Amino acid sequence: MNKAYLKFYNFLLRKSYFSQIIIFYLLTFLVAIISLPLQLLAVQVAGNESAGPKGHNLLVATLIMPIIETLVFQHWVFKLLEKTGLKKNKYLWIIIISSVLFGISHDYSLRYVVFAVSEGFVLAYTYYFYRKNTAKAFWTTTLIHCLRNGTTALILYTCENLN
Repeated sequence: MNKAYLKFYNFLLRKSYFSQIIIFYLLTFLVAIISLPLQLLAVQVAGNESAGPKGHNLLVATLIMPIIETLVFQHWVFKLLEKTGLKKNKYLWIIIISSVLFGISHDYSLRYVVFAVSEGFVLAYTYYFYRKNTAKAFWTTTLIHCLRNGTTALILYTCENLN
């Protein structure tokens, strides 16, 4: 696992900043697909419940919430937990804790929490990747979150208005 991670990390380092953003953005969709079996299990456990947020204001969903959520679930979590005594795999634990907190905050349904944990993992990893430059880590993570939410909003709007 460590070799695969290092290969991926070095692969990202060799890419331009723009390419890195595209890769992280596409990873949000990949982890959503990979987490589908767990999402379906969540539906089996909790029943067929609402899958996610409804009727959010486009500006709030695509700009304001990503800024607030990046501040709370990546920036503050990293700043607080970096100061702990965690030694071995410190950043992996910070990424996991950040992801779980992010997921729990999206408590529309158990399925959505599972989905949001997977998305939160990519966002937390993005923050980790750029952590040496706090402003870059914050704004890159926010940008990817904005792009992801905006794409989802556009898809949902298109699907709702096809009829």
